Amino acid sequence: MDKKLRILLVVGVFVMGFVWGTAFERRYTVRPLQAKVEGYKSEMEIVKAVELARTNQPGATFDYGEYRGLPVQLVVDPDGRIILQIIYSGGNPDVDADIRGDYLDFLKNQIEMAVATEKGIRLRNGMLLRIEGYPIWGPHGSLGPQGGAKRLYFGEKATFDGHTIIVHGEATKPIGYYPYAL
Repeated sequence: MDKKLRILLVVGVFVMGFVWGTAFERRYTVRPLQAKVEGYKSEMEIVKAVELARTNQPGATFDYGEYRGLPVQLVVDPDGRIILQIIYSGGNPDVDADIRGDYLDFLKNQIEMAVATEKGIRLRNGMLLRIEGYPIWGPHGSLGPQGGAKRLYFGEKATFDGHTIIVHGEATKPIGYYPYAL
């Protein structure tokens, strides 16, 4: 009986080792594959957004980053206008009450930083944003059934090369450069 118990114990340890080893191997081969898939997905979203922007179709949206936990997006409207916006869900009293406060100041500061940096700034999705000329300031809000956006329109058109978004503003500083001055 002692010999049978040893054999049973050895077989049990072997089976457990096999199961654990298989699970370990699967865990470390699936994660890199998932990371690759997420990378490809992100690249495809960028390619799609660039193509939509080039052909003046709605939906050209680029992931810019976050502000106070809310998504910030760079949007190319179908008419070519370039907008930086903070998206929020409906009924957010903090954002709703902020007409020209912190949220709009954040957007303004991002545009001013992009203008001041000749090389441009890197977006969260890896693309580079450059602004040539003076921004055309147009702060406004947007409200829909699911929520709204604090938006800052700052360019008339943009060009794309796949890795860089070049926003074209005014060649000369516009008269009455309100509400912001550079």
